[in-house]
Amino acid sequence: MGKREKKAEEIEVEGSGGMRWLLTYADMITLLLAYFIVMYASVATDTAKAKKVHMEMVKRFGVLTGGDQLMSGAGGTAQVRYTFLAGQGDQQLEAIKQHLDEKIAEKGLSNKVTMGKSERGLVIHLLTDKVLFRVGESELLPAVRGILHEIASVLKQTDNQVVVEGHTCDLPIRSGRYGSNWELSTSRAVSVLRYLVEQEKISPDRASAAGYGAHRPLAPNDDETRRKLNRRVDIIIVKSE
Repeated sequence: MGKREKKAEEIEVEGSGGMRWLLTYADMITLLLAYFIVMYASVATDTAKAKKVHMEMVKRFGVLTGGDQLMSGAGGTAQVRYTFLAGQGDQQLEAIKQHLDEKIAEKGLSNKVTMGKSERGLVIHLLTDKVLFRVGESELLPAVRGILHEIASVLKQTDNQVVVEGHTCDLPIRSGRYGSNWELSTSRAVSVLRYLVEQEKISPDRASAAGYGAHRPLAPNDDETRRKLNRRVDIIIVKSE
């Protein structure tokens, strides 16, 4: 082989190697196209199947998305809910927090519902006074069902464990129905849990409830303003291991 032919061959090999990234890019575009074709075909006939396909793709690729998307097919318009917690980590928890912050603000409950992140996961604090319950009672008030519905809509899009915890201030119980703040806090936690399971259809396999009385305060119990902060129910979306 002459020197000129050998050099031309080397240039051809080097040039093709420099463009190899196009193969990976083309493969990705092809996969995305196939995904959207499957989604479109599925939603036209079976909304539940479309959602199942979407959720499986999210789990496989660890995609973090948020909000709703409307898709139209031959069978009408169907709604595909996106997941807010496909993987785990601060970014995913922050996405949930932002979504719920908007819903809470819309309902004018920003001073009654607060959120924070802990080692366990996302903690949603719901103050009980005149929001969740009447004083000394554990029956849910109608006004809170709207915000619980919004929280449940997020819970349904995750597989994470959910823990509901009841808390009180340090004032002695004045209700004849409950012997102590232990019983009251536990009963309140169970009321919220039952609503999520029975009304919102959250799987009972991933939910639990507990009552801690006055023993896990958010603030010192030295005045009424701070005591109100301690009278609460916490809903924790637990981070997966």
